Amino acid sequence: MTTDDERSVIHSRRTVLASALAVVGGAVGMVLGREFTVRAADGAAPVVLGATNSSDSATRIVRSTSGPALIADGSGPGVGLSGTSEAGIAVYGVAQSGFGVLGSSATGSGVEAVSPGGIALRVRRGRVRADGISGIARIVEGASIVTMRPAALIAPDAFVLLTPMADLGGRDLWAVVKEETLDIHVSSPVDEDTRIGWFLLG
Repeated sequence: MTTDDERSVIHSRRTVLASALAVVGGAVGMVLGREFTVRAADGAAPVVLGATNSSDSATRIVRSTSGPALIADGSGPGVGLSGTSEAGIAVYGVAQSGFGVLGSSATGSGVEAVSPGGIALRVRRGRVRADGISGIARIVEGASIVTMRPAALIAPDAFVLLTPMADLGGRDLWAVVKEETLDIHVSSPVDEDTRIGWFLLG
């Protein structure tokens, strides 16, 4: 006859064996490249790499010192960080000071916005500022041209939006775009210092 102690030992062995098989099964799934979902009660398990982690609550990562709380690197042409949402916000950035979202690229696009059926880029509140590729040029009294040097290489098909900040008295206004500079012209010398707003696009 099996005693209570023996039954307890058998139960414990079965529990250990089941846990071991679960771990091995998960490892095999990762090796074979099959995506599997880790489902556990909130706070019951760590985040598992190489798997879809499912939870009923948000997962928060807090760093006690300065610096990034989460770093995601994509090798080669891959994506470092991806966010998706069916109807909400895919990526949401908030900062008390500094930048809510910062994008940087050495040769590509720092930030790209795409929306085939909606608004690709929307500013809900606040000013729009383009440092280095916009500003106020000043054509001094007696001159008819001023040269600006934007803080970027100028593409061959780039163009400039110009806004006179004073009455030009019937003078024509145009810009000549070069590789590193742009010249802002008026058709005849101005009678006093004249400010021209400019914005480089393209």
